[in-house]
Amino acid sequence: MLMFKVLQLFQIADDVDEVERYGRGFINRTYFAKGKSNDYILQMMDCSLCGKPEKSIDNTILICKHLASKHTDSNQFVDLYTSDGERFIKLQNTIWHGFSIPKNKKLFKRVINVNMMEEIGKALGFFHRSMLDFPGEKLYCIDPELHDFQNQYERMMIASSTDPHQRSLMAFNETKFINDRHETFFTIDKLIEQKKIPLRIAHNNIRLNNILFKEENYQYFAIIGYDLVGIGTILYDLGETIRHLVSTAREDDLYFEAIKIELDYFRAFIKGYFKEMNSFLTIAEEENIVEAARIMVLEEAMRYVTDFLENDITYKPQYHHQNLDRAKNQIQLVKDIEKNYVIMNDIVRSAKQEALEKK
Repeated sequence: MLMFKVLQLFQIADDVDEVERYGRGFINRTYFAKGKSNDYILQMMDCSLCGKPEKSIDNTILICKHLASKHTDSNQFVDLYTSDGERFIKLQNTIWHGFSIPKNKKLFKRVINVNMMEEIGKALGFFHRSMLDFPGEKLYCIDPELHDFQNQYERMMIASSTDPHQRSLMAFNETKFINDRHETFFTIDKLIEQKKIPLRIAHNNIRLNNILFKEENYQYFAIIGYDLVGIGTILYDLGETIRHLVSTAREDDLYFEAIKIELDYFRAFIKGYFKEMNSFLTIAEEENIVEAARIMVLEEAMRYVTDFLENDITYKPQYHHQNLDRAKNQIQLVKDIEKNYVIMNDIVRSAKQEALEKK
């Protein structure tokens, strides 16, 4: 069994009592291993879908060393090694990296309350602030096509027009919804070109299973999962967090009418983020946080539509037409962001003002 072999190679098989998967990643997966003397985080990448997994591990090592100099606990993570002194394992077309963590730190499968949501905002703000002085040129670009909206859009439209699997009619409404908002994708990119939004170090994979908390009070301990970190705009990190954690439903939820932005969670998240990053954001960044959320949700809808049209080659469905349902889910979330666009921007401005007053 793969997991048994991984534990043996990392020399922790005798210590580990149980292993639990966190999150539902299609490419990378996170596991929490509970041990007698230590707990462990094990993260797996699919070599067939990750072009340079070894480079991703190199990036992770650099980032962990940098963050250790910023964190109050410089020994927050201890890397796992094989008996040959390797930091990662290649096994059955997968690559694994792992580290031990203190016993009172854990991952959660769902957001518990607004206090945890504020902690998530603080965690992301701390990460962004800590990386401000990191030399970005040292990082290898893991996914140069990440957020390549034009390429993704053209791929969707080609799949729709050629219709190799006779699915374009079923996805017409979703394709049209995205096509009608095509120019939305380039709002932030244009501001980057105009030097109004700076390039910074972005995490690019914000998920609840990439945030460690203190078990007793839900306070954040650290953000992990650095396999996609690179130079870009931190707005997409903010947008992706809102997409993934501030929705009232998960991406696979079929009760579309119930899919909304949880405004109390959004308010708490933004409040926490501004506590850490308020003085470091440009005006253009502050003004486009909500727009970044709309873009990230729209991008995910486009990915699902495209994959459905291409016969589900990336996001393997559990039932027929699931990727189309996932697209409908995300489109419903876009609609709710658009409905609450003014309110959400007012929340951002209020959080900024509150952070300024408390300085």
